[in-house]
Amino acid sequence: GLVILKAMVSDRTGNIALTWFNQPWIRRALENYDGEIVAYGLAKEARWGCEINSPEWEKLDEESDPEDFARIVPVYPLTEGLAQITVRRAARSAVRDYLESVEDPLPAAMLRQSRLRDLKWCLRQIHDPESEEDRLEARQRLVFEEFLYLQVALALRRAETHQELGIAFPISR
Repeated sequence: GLVILKAMVSDRTGNIALTWFNQPWIRRALENYDGEIVAYGLAKEARWGCEINSPEWEKLDEESDPEDFARIVPVYPLTEGLAQITVRRAARSAVRDYLESVEDPLPAAMLRQSRLRDLKWCLRQIHDPESEEDRLEARQRLVFEEFLYLQVALALRRAETHQELGIAFPISR
């Protein structure tokens, strides 16, 4: 019952095999398509040349710029029927339209002390990084903030526990 689909794609540098397991819908999506696609994933040497197993891929349309993919491109979790390019465009649009209204919840002194960047810069770099170093620096700030909130919540819970008043029962002998 295992369905294995292989597709050969090529560009000016050569050919590569794309292999999908148990995803027959991809055949229907690619079968009559006569255009360009972008595929990405872990490339490895295989028996007949290079191969990418279970690649992420997107059809390129008139609005797509292949140069858009000559950079670090975010990959978002998807739900069935939603294409990666659609989510990527929505995220880019949200960052472009709403980033200026974002307020950084962390005080500037804390950011300086911890050597962290401001939230607006980090959100821009997470969704459209200029370099891998910038992406990692932005991620570090967001992880720091998440752990800070977790620690504050735990401290508040501990404080609540210590403040609860109990009933004293005298014990006589």
